[in-house]
Amino acid sequence: MRRPLLLLILAVAALLVGCWDYTEVETLTFAMGAGLDPGPEGGSTLTVETLAVQGGDPTQLVPYVTTATGITMFTALRNMANITGKQVFFGHIQAMVFSEEFARSGVGEAVGFIQRDVGIRTNMWLFVAKGSSAEDVFKAEAPLGTSVGHYLGRVMRLEDRNPIFVPIQVWEFNRALSEEGVRPTMPVIELVEIGDTKVPRVAGSAVFKSDKLVGWLDDKDSRILHYLLKRQITGVIVTDLEFRGETKPIAAEVNTAKVEIIPKWEQEQLSISIDVKMGVDLHEIGHPVLDYSQKDLKRMLEEAFARQMKRDIEHFMHTIQQGLQADVVGFGNVVKKRIPSAWRQLGPEWEELFPHVPVSVRVAVLITETGTLAKPLTGRP
Repeated sequence: MRRPLLLLILAVAALLVGCWDYTEVETLTFAMGAGLDPGPEGGSTLTVETLAVQGGDPTQLVPYVTTATGITMFTALRNMANITGKQVFFGHIQAMVFSEEFARSGVGEAVGFIQRDVGIRTNMWLFVAKGSSAEDVFKAEAPLGTSVGHYLGRVMRLEDRNPIFVPIQVWEFNRALSEEGVRPTMPVIELVEIGDTKVPRVAGSAVFKSDKLVGWLDDKDSRILHYLLKRQITGVIVTDLEFRGETKPIAAEVNTAKVEIIPKWEQEQLSISIDVKMGVDLHEIGHPVLDYSQKDLKRMLEEAFARQMKRDIEHFMHTIQQGLQADVVGFGNVVKKRIPSAWRQLGPEWEELFPHVPVSVRVAVLITETGTLAKPLTGRP
């Protein structure tokens, strides 16, 4: 009798097994992107982009944008449930966009909430919308995608193809806020008109001091920032070359690169050296009569690329030292790690000292491969 009774108890227990805190999928709406704008009376306006299922043959996923206001991001999120009738699920979210106005007032509280909330991904990408609201960004047309949030996530994963921004995730931004000797940045979104529609374009960088937006880096300076932060150069470099009285563009793709930031502390004076060595694959020569097979012309091309890179780095350094006065590369952090004795003296006043630190730039370029003809292409007379 005991054995059948035991089997009956086990069978009944198996039927009672379940999750005490489960959530039905029908009660959820899945966020792909979110944005924050200033709200009324000092609060926040939260915009969430979700995907709605649209019937038909075939069934389609259509982006749906909802906004709600609250005193904080958390209260706005709770208020959104009254509008959607569903709980917003952030497990698949790709992007968080702050409007320029919101970012200038400080993003620390919002980013801190994202970091602490167990239901929100801390590896989502962060952006600042320049010249538009975050709501407008998500109401724009998504290029070649189902949603703006998904599109922004795709662009971030293709950064090496054309590095005119520096991707940053929630946890990286929080770490940069707490580190000494570095200022954080975020990629910039601007809405551009293509035909009758507006689409988001990611290019440039928003510069922060503490958690407040203080200025911008354009595409060219953001490219150099990417190189120096990653200690790696990728993508295509272009310069103008004068040859036989004509100036034409030449283009090459970087295949190998080494970037070094070397601080020096001599007689209690700090200086920084940026050393760059590149191997490039030559792709385009605008001069139809340039005979690349000649060694002196090859060297002329290498020197032209080196001069261009040196000019670009020096322009970037002038921008961050004299214009923004913000160490977005983390030179101070490098000094702290390599010369701690110097940092003990410089650290407390780094913000004031950084604009006056001398920085030298050295660039060497070697053309290692060519995707173009060595000799000019000429037709028969």
